[in-house]
Amino acid sequence: MGKCSSTCGAHVVIVFTAGLMVLAAAKAFSASSVAITDIRPDNLPVAKQLGARHALDQSKATSSNDTVEALKAVFADGPDIVIDCVGFESTITVSLHSRNPLWLVKCNSG
Repeated sequence: MGKCSSTCGAHVVIVFTAGLMVLAAAKAFSASSVAITDIRPDNLPVAKQLGARHALDQSKATSSNDTVEALKAVFADGPDIVIDCVGFESTITVSLHSRNPLWLVKCNSG
């Protein structure tokens, strides 16, 4: 398989910085832009160093809708791919409501 596949030029959202390896893979497969969210702001500078265009601090979000709205502000038409690296009810809600992703991937150990 070539370097460009379904991620080539895609706008990707990664939920939670546990997905730093996913971030690296998205960049390696030519994602156009990557946004990553986390409730621990200390994790976000590393995500930016690894190539996330947007690192969204959700530590003060009061609901899943706050995160969805933050993502809509970043990607007006919604992301093409959402990768949920947590699998909590709230992160799945964010993933499903982030607007019409072509792909929704859940990757966690639970």
